[in-house]
Amino acid sequence: MQFFSLADEDKDAVPGRTTPFPDIVTVTPPAKVPDIIPSSKNEEVKTEVVTLPPLPIPPSMTDVDAPMAPTGVVFHYRPITGRYTLTFLEAQQACQNIGAVIASPQQLQAAFEKGLHQCDAGWLSDQSVRYPIVSPRENCAGNLLDLKGVRSYGLRPATELYDVYCYVERLTGVVFFTTDYGRFSYEEAVHHCEKLNATLATPGELYAAWNQGLDQCSPGWLMDRSVRFPITTPRSHCGGNQVGVHTIYAYPNQTGFPSEDLHHDAYCFRGRNGLSADSFMCKKGKLPSSIKR
Repeated sequence: MQFFSLADEDKDAVPGRTTPFPDIVTVTPPAKVPDIIPSSKNEEVKTEVVTLPPLPIPPSMTDVDAPMAPTGVVFHYRPITGRYTLTFLEAQQACQNIGAVIASPQQLQAAFEKGLHQCDAGWLSDQSVRYPIVSPRENCAGNLLDLKGVRSYGLRPATELYDVYCYVERLTGVVFFTTDYGRFSYEEAVHHCEKLNATLATPGELYAAWNQGLDQCSPGWLMDRSVRFPITTPRSHCGGNQVGVHTIYAYPNQTGFPSEDLHHDAYCFRGRNGLSADSFMCKKGKLPSSIKR
């Protein structure tokens, strides 16, 4: 895949492979999803589901169960392992690994009211599985048919596999774009950010920066080995006229991350006091075992 330099930003187009929404499918056939899911806060489901206690929240994260703060942002996350590959516990850990926490139903509802549209079922903090639909269409109708709203599968067994919705409230430093002649492989991007007294940014940090106005029409490496770019001013050649953090997937079905040998730009993060204590270890490209290849 061929990308362009910052100087060529207005001449070439970034591949727009992030906007189509895949079909929702039930990945655990034995678990029957009710035809109509109650929309009240205390949802009732026809089958008994054992709920697990949440993982401990990092000390730096506060008010994670509160309604979405003005500076907060909810985002859909799919790991390198593919679509619908996370159990409930793995979903919580995945969000923490990328500098965020698993979102609450209230936060997803607030994000939907701000325009979040995502045709992918994801875990939330109460062990329910939902997805927000602003523009109803076939295969994304769910229990609300042709109505706008947050679709719900209700509470689900913790061993079922879905994506996850994460939440990050604020940015505790600065995310900045960096490039060089020939750009970087993943390992080169890690070392380049280190030379700048920074780390590769996490997806959570990039989403927080995007929510604060970061706009860069250049795909770049992030800590989790994904390649993304933030757009706040829509341009047809920068993600298909849609605002948001766009992701470059390895495959047309929106799964997989690019090969680490491919060359891209990079997004670095520098905390207020230098390297971020909240970012997981990136020295020599080391990642938590839960998101290694």
